[in-house]
Amino acid sequence: MKSDSFEINYPITNRNQVNDLYSTLDSKHAAKYFGSPRQLRVDQLKSICSSSAFSVNIKVQYIKEGFGFFSNNGMTFFEKKDACKVSEFVPEISTGNLLCNQLIPISIAPDPRVCKNIQRSIIVSSRNATNLYHYISEIIPSLEICSPHISRSYSISIPTLGIDCNPAIAKQVSLDREVLPYNGRQTLARIRDCYVIQSIPPRIYSRDIISGFVEKYNKSNFGKEYARPPFFDFLYVQRGGGRGRQLVNESSLLELLGQYSRNIAVLDTGSTTFRQQVDLFNKSRLIISTHGAQLTTSIFSSSIRGVIGLWNSKHETPSSLIKTMGIKYWHVVSQQEDGSDSVGHWANHVVDLQKVKDAIHSAL
Repeated sequence: MKSDSFEINYPITNRNQVNDLYSTLDSKHAAKYFGSPRQLRVDQLKSICSSSAFSVNIKVQYIKEGFGFFSNNGMTFFEKKDACKVSEFVPEISTGNLLCNQLIPISIAPDPRVCKNIQRSIIVSSRNATNLYHYISEIIPSLEICSPHISRSYSISIPTLGIDCNPAIAKQVSLDREVLPYNGRQTLARIRDCYVIQSIPPRIYSRDIISGFVEKYNKSNFGKEYARPPFFDFLYVQRGGGRGRQLVNESSLLELLGQYSRNIAVLDTGSTTFRQQVDLFNKSRLIISTHGAQLTTSIFSSSIRGVIGLWNSKHETPSSLIKTMGIKYWHVVSQQEDGSDSVGHWANHVVDLQKVKDAIHSAL
């Protein structure tokens, strides 16, 4: 077992959308995604695009003692001697909500009362670590690859936002390790005797690993039942209140689906556990939902016919992962709602029902 920092060179024999990834990233955007801790430079993508197989170097850093600030961009680490610098990263807290992009400096060293202690554990540093798509496609493969090289006496520290899916998935691939959830955004932690693992680069998928833990999760939670024929013809997945991208004409869409079948399920991701969500996906033939990480759950279904994603622009995630796992995906372009309180990536939107009909006919 390793007792210091090390690297693992891991071959990836399946990847999807890499050519598209290279053609759409400019240098500024690429640096945002492929800089530290990703360690995959943009100029390497050319050789990746022309290769049927390639490998990634996953860096594992051993930390004896120090401080870590966890945000949506991963972990920023400070040596113990630089503790005074951590004060610049203490988040402002307003009415119980963490304002992820607004940080206020304080004039004192970290107060142990506001620091979480993470000791003798494995931490994965990743952008968007609390997002289900990034968690499954980038973090879990890194844990699978690196965990055998680290003593089993180390736990796994999993980023979460109060939802149960990340720890629930980690327990299936933990190799008998204890799984410790922590708030993955704006968390300040004292780190002692820990390994910090970088994640797999985005939109580059280790399909064998992902397929393996999906099967492991389903068998562990549902046994032979997960392979049964679907019961629902349609599953419409809501994003949950307050999560943006609300479909304004949702009731009209449900009426449309009712013209095709009475066997329709509606899932609210904000009020169900991850196990309940996987169970419904496994019971459904066709999934329809607004673009978002919740569509990632479709890869856990053994009987799904396809996924229809609704959004005002085409996104390669999580659709690229869904297609990589052998599931058909149709994108239906919607329109941003006029006067929507939210804009851009989180805007409410309206879908053209005729376009949904066309997608359904293609799927069925």
